[in-house]
Amino acid sequence: DVCSSDLAIATALTAEAVSSQDPAVRQAAGAVSTLKAGRYADAAAALRAAFGQNTTHAGIAFLLGWAERGNGAMVDAVSAFRNATVLDPAMVPAHLALADTYLQMQQPALAMQALERGLAAVPGAIELRRLLETIKR
Repeated sequence: DVCSSDLAIATALTAEAVSSQDPAVRQAAGAVSTLKAGRYADAAAALRAAFGQNTTHAGIAFLLGWAERGNGAMVDAVSAFRNATVLDPAMVPAHLALADTYLQMQQPALAMQALERGLAAVPGAIELRRLLETIKR
């Protein structure tokens, strides 16, 4: 489910933690290996705590979305992915993950809305446009 662009966000967060004084960033970076290992409940708990300490970090919100989704908490995943898109409207992977989560929840209209908001923020995002066209078919 997690693609290379998603892993790039995890890698960037881990690199940021090396020089960051923000305990939330450090805690989130520590949860990345737990998330990659598929221990979603543990990762979600750690990332929830990290996001609670720093509610302005789109990368933490995004990773929390993946942890919640992996844990089967789809509504919580939607909330986390939406937070990521609000905090960083240019984060294309967050818009894609939000739309894909809506599709898994059998909510294509909400998926289309998420993709349209993403395209409003990043008009040249081919991935968003392709998924939107696929859903509309």
